[in-house]
Amino acid sequence: MNRDYRCQTDRMSGGIPAPRESLQQNIERITPQNSFNHALPVGRGTCFDRRGFLRWGTLSVSLLSVLGFARIIQAFLSAGREEREPTRFMAGLWDEFPRGSVVRKRSIFVVHDQNGIYALKGSCPHLGCGFRWIQEKEYFECPCHGSRFERSGHLISGPAGKPLQHVLLTKNMKNEIIADVLKAVPDDFRLTQG
Repeated sequence: MNRDYRCQTDRMSGGIPAPRESLQQNIERITPQNSFNHALPVGRGTCFDRRGFLRWGTLSVSLLSVLGFARIIQAFLSAGREEREPTRFMAGLWDEFPRGSVVRKRSIFVVHDQNGIYALKGSCPHLGCGFRWIQEKEYFECPCHGSRFERSGHLISGPAGKPLQHVLLTKNMKNEIIADVLKAVPDDFRLTQG
């Protein structure tokens, strides 16, 4: 018995094939007017059999799998990157940065050497991962791919091809240090107290 014949006829109690129209009339006579038959109409001649159900189910599961896999790839590629932060912000007061210190403030590292204070952008120039200051060894290290940088931002080793970016620092009348991450400055730029 082929599939088209099964969709158009069903078997009655005696095993005799009955036309779909007579079955539809019997169902409508037995069920109330606002039943599921009227709420979910199925066009005449359509048959939602097991094969159709499996086809739609497989398609749905495949689509969800592709979306889940895309999310995993996106999370892997953005691992270690910093969240969006303001590009201009108050980094702190002058007294918060004693000479010789390296202090992380939001998306920058503020360094105070013998010539004054400068700031380094807190993302590696290789792929943008956030790096950390290793106090015992006196260098910055990127945990993603192992690039290392001196306190001044110069490259020591690793896949990064250029030094860390220095950013603009200014001081207002209240002696607050303001950082502007979008404005790059030369490596010898220093903010002095005087």
